[in-house]
Amino acid sequence: MLKKLWLLALVGLIGTWGIVACDDNPSDGDGDVDGDVDGDVDGDVDGDVDGDADADGGTSDWVCSQASTDEPQLRLTSLQISAPAALANIAISGILSGSINNFQFVWLMDVDLTGNTITTGAGTPLDAAPGLDDAEFCTSSWNDDFAPASDIGITVDGDTFSTETIDSLNIPVYSEGNLLLTLPLQNLELTNVELNSDRTLVGMPNASAGSTDFAGSWDTAGELSAWISFDDAEAVVIEALNGQTLCQLMCGSGSTCTDTADPANDCTNPPETIPGTEDVMGYHLTATIGAGAVTIQ
Repeated sequence: MLKKLWLLALVGLIGTWGIVACDDNPSDGDGDVDGDVDGDVDGDVDGDVDGDADADGGTSDWVCSQASTDEPQLRLTSLQISAPAALANIAISGILSGSINNFQFVWLMDVDLTGNTITTGAGTPLDAAPGLDDAEFCTSSWNDDFAPASDIGITVDGDTFSTETIDSLNIPVYSEGNLLLTLPLQNLELTNVELNSDRTLVGMPNASAGSTDFAGSWDTAGELSAWISFDDAEAVVIEALNGQTLCQLMCGSGSTCTDTADPANDCTNPPETIPGTEDVMGYHLTATIGAGAVTIQ
């Protein structure tokens, strides 16, 4: 660990030296390569690397505007999973991030901050990922095949909201237009979801200027907690993983997920009893989220 930290520090020092050594105009006194005054390399004035105008989470130049700051509409731009381990690994998180960036994993939130409710669920995937300048980038629609959770109560504290428990919600993940898998979520809660001052962002994008590669680099500002039951996970077949089920993926290598009476006998990573139930076994999904403004049509 110490060696890794040392290497990161060395890389940082080399990067700093490179910027100073490549100053575009030493006489201008800014010490950077882009002619601005903040010492970074992206041509803006806030000291970050994404080409926007807001290092502090305030107003932004996010390309999509918010029609109503009292009723913000948002599309998930990042889902950074911390558990279960099988979904948090680099391969799976990379698949999910790629699907988010390519508008194949679309999760929408329609928030009413004055009425204290939220409608949330799956949006319609696009055949091709739009660019930042395309009208489709700022619009979406509900997915007719997966009903959203409607009029769920929320608590609001300034620019931050948290939801009541959502009993169940199915979120599909597509790849190249084909259904890759479905996340069958139970007991879902979104907590401490913090909007910026113009209600266009939850968290902060850190993609390079002009890029739509958001999911893996987003500074998240909200938490997600949900459960996936053993039985629901066994019903989700992931064709891209040679027909492996979501249950087998989370149970661990070599698991068959056939012993539904006592899943612990069959799993390297056995499920737990879902809170509020007596005998329903499942896996706890935890993640942080980011989101950007969108118009839901």
